Amino acid sequence: MYRRLLTAALLAILLVAPPYVGAQAGLHFDVSAAPLVVLSGDGLAPVLAHGGFSLAGGTELRSGGWIPARVQLEYYHVFPSAISPAGDLYRSWAGWDLALAAGAVLLSREDGAPFGLDLLGGVSFGAARYPGTTVAFATFSGDLSLRADFSIPGSGGWRAVLPLSYILRPGARSFSAGLGIGWLHPPRRGAAAAERGGGG
Repeated sequence: MYRRLLTAALLAILLVAPPYVGAQAGLHFDVSAAPLVVLSGDGLAPVLAHGGFSLAGGTELRSGGWIPARVQLEYYHVFPSAISPAGDLYRSWAGWDLALAAGAVLLSREDGAPFGLDLLGGVSFGAARYPGTTVAFATFSGDLSLRADFSIPGSGGWRAVLPLSYILRPGARSFSAGLGIGWLHPPRRGAAAAERGGGG
């Protein structure tokens, strides 16, 4: 399933995304937080739902309509799952992920769009443990993120984030989806602001 997720992300980025050359070039830095809904299964017990949250910080290179490189460090915590009628339960786990991604600009505020829209795909390598124990383990995930960016004058740039991940971990597989908010620096300027600042 994770191969299908990565393939879909790559196809969407390479074949669907138009190259908006007006997007602001250079390095961008951001932080974000998101509540998570996680579905876990091990092939024996039924798939059960967890709640959770993530806190992340990242930097990315933007060049024209493309995002050729992004690095992100994320802390996440997943709470114990719901209990099945048969008494099955997936434990809570928490850890850190290092994510590598690339993507494209689907909509650009600099081209007059009401908001910016980015699509990214990538992979994450992580280390996690079960809270309250010394049991640690490695994780790997295929990731897909859709981001909508909004600019607030004088307050940086605000972003809505929809992160999706298919997570491989010992003894189980999990699918995670979130809807969060982030702040990025430098903020993106709308077309009107760019015109006012670009005279001469």
